[in-house]
Amino acid sequence: MDNLNRSLAIAVLMAASFLAGFIPLAPAVAQDSSPFVVGHWRLNDSFSDFKPGPPIRTENTDFVFVNPTSLTLTLEYAFFAPDGTFCGCDRDTLQPNGRTRYTMLGEQQANIFSTKLCPTQTDGVLKSIVFTSADQIGKGDAVQAGV
Repeated sequence: MDNLNRSLAIAVLMAASFLAGFIPLAPAVAQDSSPFVVGHWRLNDSFSDFKPGPPIRTENTDFVFVNPTSLTLTLEYAFFAPDGTFCGCDRDTLQPNGRTRYTMLGEQQANIFSTKLCPTQTDGVLKSIVFTSADQIGKGDAVQAGV
């Protein structure tokens, strides 16, 4: 092996050794990830972000929560206006490796999203968290689980 190839091989090995320090020894699993999900909702919303052009309209946002674990999880989620005003909340069960899907129109029709608390609100923030035990939320044994 000539000096150029030897130098190149050493440089590649040094780079690989350096980068290996940034790679975890074990892959991250769901319970190692964040239990918080933050999203954005819209209901009969309209806005413009370019000129010229028609406004962008969103009549009904849908959102999906996914449970990538083998655990049955309790999902808590709440709707907020951009200024922090609370607009409603709900709870659901996420089955192992399952999903649940909602729409803002369905949340409004079920009185989960309150038009009394947020009568003119057309968009805002969705915040959620999951727990491994619905009957232990607010007690010492509640465990937050990641999705």
